[in-house]
Amino acid sequence: MAEEVTSLAGMIDTLNDVAPPAPISMLPQTGGWIVAAVAAAALLAWLALRLRRRRRAEAYRRAARAEFAALAPADLAGAEVLLRRTAIAAYGRARVAGLQGEAWLAFLEETCPGAGFRSEAGRALAAAPYAPDATGHADAARALAGHWITGHRREAAP
Repeated sequence: MAEEVTSLAGMIDTLNDVAPPAPISMLPQTGGWIVAAVAAAALLAWLALRLRRRRRAEAYRRAARAEFAALAPADLAGAEVLLRRTAIAAYGRARVAGLQGEAWLAFLEETCPGAGFRSEAGRALAAAPYAPDATGHADAARALAGHWITGHRREAAP
């Protein structure tokens, strides 16, 4: 018979080492998780692209808002010119450049319904570049221009 181990140190020496477990893989174990990860990445890429396109499409509006804020409060002619430039940027020169008078006011009302461009303030705004000394309805006309710059609807891009 084998020699008996009597001391604690001797007993510890007789123990067998435990084998460590295999390392855990960080890859998913099933194909479904891989498909889900690819789908989530594709969705995030699509959302980022859409957000980027929307931001680019609205750049003219941000620039117009900044320029409108920098205009003097009594500068109706400047507001009308900015309004026309913004409309050209949003709808194209072919559709906007030739509009004058009632046709211009109808266009502004059509693209921003309920704004009230066919009122006296709207008419004062439309006439401002040709009558720069006119100050009647200046506050209301300026408010109309600001409302159109921030609230007009663009047509969907083809």
